[in-house]
Order: sequence, then structure tokens, then C-alpha cells
Amino acid sequence: MLAFMAMKKYEYVLNGKIHNKNNGFLIFNKETLEFEKLVDDVKDISYIESLDGYLFILTRDSKIFIYDENTLEQIGSIELGWEVSHRMKVIKKKG
Repeated sequence: MLAFMAMKKYEYVLNGKIHNKNNGFLIFNKETLEFEKLVDDVKDISYIESLDGYLFILTRDSKIFIYDENTLEQIGSIELGWEVSHRMKVIKKKG
């Protein structure tokens, strides 16, 4: 499984299964035209969503990690404590 996602700073995020585990993801730098390793410490990634400069990463064990898209630093995480869907949608609250 390979999933590509557009971002502002980088062209794509590549999330790929390695030995049946989603063990992180790569980014493609538009300036150098090379893939760069972004995160390899988040295990069992189920889904990645980008919104307003943040990356939201959902894992199969119901954790959400939030990264700043520009600095690539982890801002926070939360453990949901129950089994969640393999897909999620991050939406911007109106108002």
C-alpha cells in the first residue's frame, strides 16, 4: 500500500507498508527532488491527514500524533483508548 498526500512545504508524503507494518513515512522535497525521512518512530500508521499546517497521524492502536508541517516537530499526541476506524477525516471547525 502506498498513499500520497499533497503538502505545502513538500510535494508528497509517502506512507508505505514495510514488512506488514507502517513504520513511518517519507517526504519528497521539491527543491532537492529527493525523498527525506520524516518520522520513523510512529509504528503501525493507519492514516495521515494534513490540515492548516499540521499533520495528523492515526495509528492502528488508536493513537493520534500531531506534527507541525513546517518544523516537522511533534506537537502532541492522544491515546483514544478504543478501537477506531482505519480512516479518519480531519475537518476545520467553522465559526
